Amino acid sequence: MADFETIIKDAIAAQEIPGCALAATSRDGTFTYSKAFGHTSMNPSTAKPMDLDTIMWVASCTKLMTALCAMQLVERGHITLDEPVYSHIPELEVLNVLTGFTDAGVPIEEKHTKPITLKLLLTHSSGLTYEGMHPKTLAWLKHHGKKMNASPTVVQRFNAPLVFQPGESWAYGPGVDYAGLLVERISGLTLEEYMKKNLWGPLGITDVTFFPSTRPDLQERMAEMSGRGEDGKLSVHEGTMPYVDEKGEEDDATNNAMGGTHKHVAKDYALGGLIMMDDAPDGKKAGTMLWGGYPNLIWWIDRKTGLAGVYAGQVVPPGDLICGRLMRKWEEGCYGLFEKHRESKSKL
Repeated sequence: MADFETIIKDAIAAQEIPGCALAATSRDGTFTYSKAFGHTSMNPSTAKPMDLDTIMWVASCTKLMTALCAMQLVERGHITLDEPVYSHIPELEVLNVLTGFTDAGVPIEEKHTKPITLKLLLTHSSGLTYEGMHPKTLAWLKHHGKKMNASPTVVQRFNAPLVFQPGESWAYGPGVDYAGLLVERISGLTLEEYMKKNLWGPLGITDVTFFPSTRPDLQERMAEMSGRGEDGKLSVHEGTMPYVDEKGEEDDATNNAMGGTHKHVAKDYALGGLIMMDDAPDGKKAGTMLWGGYPNLIWWIDRKTGLAGVYAGQVVPPGDLICGRLMRKWEEGCYGLFEKHRESKSKL
């Protein structure tokens, strides 16, 4: 049994996680790994064995799918990466930049002078940010007596000012949500319809949807969410959780939530995810792209090595330190298995 499998099974036995699913493949398809561990819930009365066909909420893992769809439109000549998107999304043209606040706490806003492009949306460089993740936006909401928006549409939900001039900085936010809206407005299809026709369908993916309530067959196989309390123990979780913990471990938790790369490794953000600019000790090579999803999922694509993999779980809060440790053990162990596979191939 691989070392990382033992570590994961020990974590499940200690009730540190309910379960998880792992998968990896090589570019040529000669190496594959797929295995599920543990159960779908911390509730013994509803828990089922975690299977490779267990359904999970993958959250921001959908950003890669959306980026692929947007790049299809670029490839087909419907839009370029560097032209303003205002002809399709005029709502973005009127957003101001929040430059600061007066001594009385009144927001200071100015027009943005640099255009928002698809490239900036995909790389989180447009100035847009998620409401709960930037102090400027939180202060702006407080001044206007607004709460973080839960409106159903992208435009209604993400209508706060930009936090910097487009292209001048980086902030994780709804840029890819707007890229999805761009796909809808150019194609005339909903994002789900577009993905069914142009992404999921061609790849033979059928068990996926943005609207689980429309698929009772998928809901029956869905894992329950687990939340880690202040005592470190897990229980079934149904509410919201903070983005980082409150125990002085925010740096590690945020790093885990942002891909979990070694902190000394230089990185940037490409059109589909975070990109590593240097090799990492666990085997990932420079050029590896990776990102994850809110309930502690992570994927990586190492183009130089030719290896891609995913860790999937359903635990909050994002960046959970225990899940992060297990993810790193899996990634390191996967490279070890792949290296053994390549050595055995070279001897044939």
